[in-house]
Amino acid sequence: KGMFKHLRSVSRQGFDIIHHHAPNPTMLVPLAFSGIKTPLVITHHSDVINQKRLRYLLRPFQHWAYRRAKYVFCTSPKYASGSELLQCYRNKLEVLPLGIDIDPYLQPNDPTLAETRRLNAVHGKPLWLIVGRLLYYKGIDNELQALRGVPGKIMIIGGGPLEAELRGLAQ
Repeated sequence: KGMFKHLRSVSRQGFDIIHHHAPNPTMLVPLAFSGIKTPLVITHHSDVINQKRLRYLLRPFQHWAYRRAKYVFCTSPKYASGSELLQCYRNKLEVLPLGIDIDPYLQPNDPTLAETRRLNAVHGKPLWLIVGRLLYYKGIDNELQALRGVPGKIMIIGGGPLEAELRGLAQ
């Protein structure tokens, strides 16, 4: 009910575009039934893989949204060619690789170097970092297992349903 209210608000405010990040069933279904005409673009992050029933139930809504979308984006050419869903919409598919400007990392400034020294003094070297939601498909459990065989510590910034389990694994 709240998502429908939110979408109607988007429509009334005259936004230029709706950018849907998929998969996101809690937004996809209301979007399909909202009737708003605001142009839509989709960034497709992943197919629904393990939740077979959810995948089956979502498929008609996904096709509705992807047909309606002006553009569909994904982050890798291999993913674009390997996704059955994306193959249906290759005429509007654009690959936008994830990336960052690496110059600040190649030539860190003095405050960054000072913070690096502080972190190394507190935690040792190397220090591995994960930032994000703690969900099964991120593979953080595999990273924790792998770090048993290499030096260093891992710092995890984020929360989610696997937090307690991952804390236990880290111990």
